[in-house]
Amino acid sequence: MAKTSVKITKTNFASGLKNETDSKPVYAKKYNQLKDDYDNLETSAGTISADTIGERTSGNGVTVDGVVLKDNTVTASSGISTNTANVVRKTDLVTLTATEIVGTDAGDLGHAAGAVIVAAPGAGYTLKFVNAVLIYDYSTAAYTGGTGDDLVMRQGTTAVSSAIADADLLLATGDKIVNIDCLAAADIALTANSTLNLKSTAITQPGTAAGVIRVYVTYDVITTGL
Repeated sequence: MAKTSVKITKTNFASGLKNETDSKPVYAKKYNQLKDDYDNLETSAGTISADTIGERTSGNGVTVDGVVLKDNTVTASSGISTNTANVVRKTDLVTLTATEIVGTDAGDLGHAAGAVIVAAPGAGYTLKFVNAVLIYDYSTAAYTGGTGDDLVMRQGTTAVSSAIADADLLLATGDKIVNIDCLAAADIALTANSTLNLKSTAITQPGTAAGVIRVYVTYDVITTGL
C-alpha cells in the first residue's frame, strides 16, 4: 500500500504554491499533536512502549526480531531461550514414512543408529531429551513382525525414554497417540554433539501398510563450554 504522507522539504514547506498537492504548510498545532503522540510511546530515549500492538495485515500476526506472535502462538525459528542463553528449548515435528518405519538403511527405525529425529547440534553443544508425542496415523493395513517391544528414544546410543510396546504404536491396527517423557533414571550420561533418534528392532511390510508416525519432540540445546 502506497504511503499517503510526504516528507517536508525546502521546496514544498511554504503555502501559496501552484496547488494544494504542491503545498505542505506546517502548522504548529498539528506538529505538536504529533509530537505529543510520539512522546507518549517513547517512554525513554530509544524505547517505545505500548499496551497493545495489533497486526497490520489480517492473519499475519506481529513479528518482533524474528519472533512471530500470532493467534496465541509464539513461533521462533531458532528456538525460545528460557532462563539462560546457554539453554534453548525447542519443539520440532518430524514425520517417519512407511519406508522409514520398515527400513534398515541409514535414517530408518531398524538401522543401528535408528531414525534421526534431531540432528547433532555441533561442537560445544549437547541435546537433552524432554518429551515426545508420537502420533501413529494408520493407513490401509497394520505392519507386522517386530515382537521386540523396544521402540525407544535415544541420545546417540543411550536410551533416554522408556520403551514403547509394539502393539501401542508400530503394530497397531488403528490410529494411536503415545506420550513419552525423559527416562526417570538416577543419572543419564549425555554425549556431546550427538543426535536424538528413535530406534526399534526391524518390523516388516505386509504389502499394503502405509501408516506414518508424526513425532513432536521437545528438547533442550545446551551449551557445554567444553
